[in-house]
Amino acid sequence: MLKSKLFMIESIFKIQEKIRAGVLYNLTTLPLEKLTLIPKGFFNNILWNAGHIISVQQSLVYGLTGNRPTIDQTMQAKFKKGSFPDLASVQEDLDWVKGYIVKALESTKEDYSSGLFTGVLKPYTTMLSNEVTTVEDCFQMSLFHDSIHFDRIRAFKRMLD
Repeated sequence: MLKSKLFMIESIFKIQEKIRAGVLYNLTTLPLEKLTLIPKGFFNNILWNAGHIISVQQSLVYGLTGNRPTIDQTMQAKFKKGSFPDLASVQEDLDWVKGYIVKALESTKEDYSSGLFTGVLKPYTTMLSNEVTTVEDCFQMSLFHDSIHFDRIRAFKRMLD
């Protein structure tokens, strides 16, 4: 059983690495104007979606397991669920997101390997009514969430081309 959980988490990390590499590629190849443009009918932009991936991963994996997130709390709040893009600090936000989109996942992998995540303190129900009750659930939801927002980034990019 332990081996299968480890294999599952390692598989999640591999997929997240690919997703985050794709996010970073978009952040480094698109002009700032496209990264910060909010498409008609939406409330956020490519840059916000990238930062949101980091913020929610920290909330799901660290927060639900009773551990302190590894990122700056101001930045986590800036990109949390229900927040909106801050168009006053786009270059600073872009620099931060580019620096942490991969680094935050690497830190999480190290923390997982060291045994930091031992259990979920309080079960959580997602917007899709999924119950998050185990550490593995946290990682699965983090991957699911990364995928949703990477797809949103790709869709926004197509809309802006």
